[in-house]
Amino acid sequence: LIAFGESADTVPETLRRIGDVSAGVQAPVGEIAELYGKARVQGRLFAEDINQLTGRGIPIIQQLARQFGVSDSQVKKLVETGQVGFPQIEQAFIAMTSQGGQFAGMMEAQSRTTTGMFSTLKDTVNEVFLALGQPINDAIRPLVGEAISMVQTLAPMAAEAGQRVKDAVMFVVAAFR
Repeated sequence: LIAFGESADTVPETLRRIGDVSAGVQAPVGEIAELYGKARVQGRLFAEDINQLTGRGIPIIQQLARQFGVSDSQVKKLVETGQVGFPQIEQAFIAMTSQGGQFAGMMEAQSRTTTGMFSTLKDTVNEVFLALGQPINDAIRPLVGEAISMVQTLAPMAAEAGQRVKDAVMFVVAAFR
């Protein structure tokens, strides 16, 4: 999100909104974040963006219709004429995930399902292994650096040995001729 121009201060709240929508439509959060981020960068919404959001089950047309006070069919015309900017998309996501919105609290609700609990367990196990592995990595890193240096010193010796083997083969070939 930061790469798309989102402020570091607003990333947590924006990510929560995107996560709630993602959980509500069962779409990967990365996909929804990318669509959201592209809209931010473009500054406006295009028909393709509407289609991608709608195709994932996000009722963006209905949200925009409410914002503009128009029918669903008129939203597409507003998009085509460039009248739907990123602020309207942002407001649509806020409306969908705020108190009373259809995706409000979806990540929290999903985390209480069996699947969500297994996901949390998996994430927690990964965190444990990361905590375990970090000091080991820190201890091994200098050894790997030394091994690289040692192997690099072998390169000239290997080239010389290769040349000697070549010379010996050439000698044998010449002797048989």
